[in-house]
Amino acid sequence: MPVLAKDIGCFDNRRFCFELSPSTSSLYLVSVQRKVSLPVVLTLYSDKLFQLHSDTSELTPQFHANAFLNTDESVPLGVTEDPNAFWASMRVKWTVGRLDANHDSDYPYFSPLQPADSYHIVQGFNGEFSHSGPSRYALDFAAPIGTPVLAAREGIVIDMKEDGTKGGPTPDFAQYANYVAILHTDGTTGEYYHLKHEGVAVTLGQTVQRGQLIGYTGNTGFSSLPHLHFGIYVAKYHGKYVSVPFSFADTSINPPH
Repeated sequence: MPVLAKDIGCFDNRRFCFELSPSTSSLYLVSVQRKVSLPVVLTLYSDKLFQLHSDTSELTPQFHANAFLNTDESVPLGVTEDPNAFWASMRVKWTVGRLDANHDSDYPYFSPLQPADSYHIVQGFNGEFSHSGPSRYALDFAAPIGTPVLAAREGIVIDMKEDGTKGGPTPDFAQYANYVAILHTDGTTGEYYHLKHEGVAVTLGQTVQRGQLIGYTGNTGFSSLPHLHFGIYVAKYHGKYVSVPFSFADTSINPPH
């Protein structure tokens, strides 16, 4: 078999890696393995990806393959004939979290900004500005830059970003948002967005308690004013996610529906 120009490709600071290995005299097995022991849901796209039928040598175009990486084991996705063409064509979308999440709707969330009655909700569930579709059940709290953000629920820090320096009122600024995402015991993630530059106070993989400091508010990403975006999410294939409704322990600050 020819020498591979590349046999491993990693993404998201080596959160997960794809690997090509010889399968037969003319085929290479495409597999994926997480390198950070935290769950992630992903979809691989390539017009050079095929499904090999075990009872024949016929190759069937697969075009995309899904994987829920919840263990450290390697997951086979398909085969390819031409490694270089595969690497040139492949794309991947992913979302951190668990595909099998089952939200505990009775959990009493702690308001991430305290004292709770000092921070007004400026956009609630089904907000017309940006809380629709997958983010319909999310809240925006107005808060001055640098306001401490507390964990609304205990869990493990599954994702974070704090190097963004830009913010603005249009979706093209979304890539600059700083955030912390915390994995809960029911598989959902609590996500805290628009944190200030270098405004994350936790580390990847850290266990945090309800009410613990996790960062500071800012105005980064798709943001028209300094605020905190907070929501509870479930990971889906194709880099997608869906928010779920939730309520606070203090019923006086429950979000508007």
